[in-house]
Amino acid sequence: MLQKILFNFLLLFSAQCFSHQLYESYIFIDLKNPDSPSLRWEVESNNLESIFQLDRNENEIISWKEINLFHDPITAYVKQHFKLLIDNKEVDLHFESFDLERKDDQTFLVFTQSLEPQPSIQSISINYDLFFDIDKKQICYVHIQQKKTPILQTLKADKPNINVILESFSITTSMLNFFIEGIWHIWLGIDHLLFLLMLLIPSLDLYLVTKTKTQVGKDIIKIVTSFSVAHSITLILSALEIVSLPVKLIETSIAVSVLITAVANFRPRQSSVLWQAAFIFGLIHGFGFANALQEMELDSDYLVYLLLSFNVGVETGQLILVLIALPVLMAVKKHTSFFPLGMKVISSLTALIAAKWILERL
Repeated sequence: MLQKILFNFLLLFSAQCFSHQLYESYIFIDLKNPDSPSLRWEVESNNLESIFQLDRNENEIISWKEINLFHDPITAYVKQHFKLLIDNKEVDLHFESFDLERKDDQTFLVFTQSLEPQPSIQSISINYDLFFDIDKKQICYVHIQQKKTPILQTLKADKPNINVILESFSITTSMLNFFIEGIWHIWLGIDHLLFLLMLLIPSLDLYLVTKTKTQVGKDIIKIVTSFSVAHSITLILSALEIVSLPVKLIETSIAVSVLITAVANFRPRQSSVLWQAAFIFGLIHGFGFANALQEMELDSDYLVYLLLSFNVGVETGQLILVLIALPVLMAVKKHTSFFPLGMKVISSLTALIAAKWILERL
């Protein structure tokens, strides 16, 4: 039995453990000047490496020289997965430039081209499925710049097509889109969710021992609220570029916070101090929420609106999960005797996963 347990632990540790870190691409369509509209497409290069084996010298760094060797096949490949229509007329993607751009720990291939001048554009449609077959968590953010309200949309595996009527688009639509993105972001953010779970376990351990359901509920409200306030602060500071930290440092620190809270569950803790831990580590997690928004090149006025919507979405998604999980965990604690052991097993698995994330992100 012990051998089986150890084998499963090693298997888990060697397997791919997904965290909230997503790979994003960006499409920018500039319509501010009708005489010179333009397209810029930033393609993350991580998946291109697996397709074309770009790292020829195997030093784990993809150089411009290595990428340029595959200029033609890469261009042909990405064009197969992106179709742009302006007023129902397909745009010929002939890309006038092919450049490499590094942003923190991500590398992007940047394709640009001028679009045909038009006195007025009524609609833009995009069909897009680049990397969706090999990376279901891949996201492509679309930013259409025009004289009026900027248009922001997302393309994902379950939503590969968009059709935008420019005249009828409003900031409210963009806010709704980012509210939904905020919900999905927290639901896909396994590291954020495991961190919260590790903070909730000590309070749940005290349920029916020294604390009633109401008392435990109050403790958990403090924890969740503290985490929300903290990550809201750094989300805003980071997205507005008031405070900026390297992505690798942020992602590694988030993994460390998960590891610390998981290991701490093996020692008795007072639930009264957990909200302070939630606040301190929540400040780190907030930087992780802001990464995608920083790259959208938004005017500060619109960025505030979207930040608000995205953050409310994160809080909503977090609240939904807590409201679902809490009654279930309380019922398990009340009707079974293996809850303490089960929580220690979960904490052990979480610690292993977090350790693997740290090694991957260093």
